[in-house]
Amino acid sequence: MSSFLQSSRDKAVAVRSLLCLVQALEGRETTVDLRNETEVVGTIEVVDGRMNIQMSDAVVTMPNGSSRQFSFLHVRGRNVRYVHIPPDVNIMKTIEDRVQRVQGVIPAAQAPNDLAVMITRRKREQLRRRRLAEGR
Repeated sequence: MSSFLQSSRDKAVAVRSLLCLVQALEGRETTVDLRNETEVVGTIEVVDGRMNIQMSDAVVTMPNGSSRQFSFLHVRGRNVRYVHIPPDVNIMKTIEDRVQRVQGVIPAAQAPNDLAVMITRRKREQLRRRRLAEGR
């Protein structure tokens, strides 16, 4: 999941739109409706900044009712009409968590303590002084 590296532009777009909600569905099974009335049901593997969706174990149902299975499917973002959000997803909490993760906000329980911050700053300052002394 999300082994896909995103550019800073993609991250900025994600937190300023509902794209972050779709990205939070990575690893979950859901339905994606396409603009041509096609329906895709499968597991979302990766969603990039342009809402291109990579899905696994996908079943594509055409408007005429015929369906076809794919072990892996790439859906171009511009063709997406609607992504169904599973009923057990708390939309607001999911968006807040995703935005915090993308922006690098650390929950208080995981924040470094003051002593660790001071030690890190001291080491950085020592390294900076050493480099200046060496003439770099």
